[in-house]
Amino acid sequence: MRLALLSSCLLFAVAACSKSSANLTGTYDLDTAAFSASMLAEAKKKPEYNEAQMKPVAEMMAKQMKGSMELKADGSAVMHMGMGKADETGTWKADGDKITVTSKKGDKDEVHDGKIEGDLIRFVENQNGMPMPLTFKKQK
Repeated sequence: MRLALLSSCLLFAVAACSKSSANLTGTYDLDTAAFSASMLAEAKKKPEYNEAQMKPVAEMMAKQMKGSMELKADGSAVMHMGMGKADETGTWKADGDKITVTSKKGDKDEVHDGKIEGDLIRFVENQNGMPMPLTFKKQK
């Protein structure tokens, strides 16, 4: 009896994990408003921060940023990032509220660890020593 109950619980847990990964499949767009706000929040941490100078720069960069990420059911991923960058292909896997997307940069794997928050996936990339928060929102 206890073995049957344990087996049922285990199957339920596996099904729940599988379902949550399946719910992640789809296309996500870069949230440019969140990108701009994140850039300003990071800039405020610097002693030389000047909002009058930084706010227009962050808004301009956000307008130029175009990006999307497609997570496919087979575990493959395609990242489309604007600003002249070529599409990147790779793989993805989720574990609870964490997601890892791995892409190829030349001969090396580039690993992007993110956090899942409902229909949002958040990453923090390192751009020239400065953290660059990226938020992707699932298309409806």
